[in-house]
Amino acid sequence: MAGNGSRPQLGYIMKRLKCDADQVFKLAAFGLTYDELADLLDVSKSFLEENYSDIIREGKATMKMQLKRAMIKNAIDNENTPMQIHLDKKYGDFVEKSEVTQTIEVVFEKDNND
Repeated sequence: MAGNGSRPQLGYIMKRLKCDADQVFKLAAFGLTYDELADLLDVSKSFLEENYSDIIREGKATMKMQLKRAMIKNAIDNENTPMQIHLDKKYGDFVEKSEVTQTIEVVFEKDNND
């Protein structure tokens, strides 16, 4: 009866119990990749993709938001000029312009055979 397809397989249930959604979220918020999460949690990458992709996406978005917040705080509170420039280039209107000037000298020689 166990193989008739009407009940989930025991292995699937055990893997599901191993993966706590809060734990997956926290690990994703540290920036772990699917491969790293799968290795750490002892499940397959496809298992995570099928069952936890939304949670992992939220965790990674949280990490990015916290990182941006820390970068902005560092730039302002510590008057970190390189960080201020980086953030302005990335999120502001700052555009780094460079101008290239090149001089080409053209010399015409007269043909004396004419």
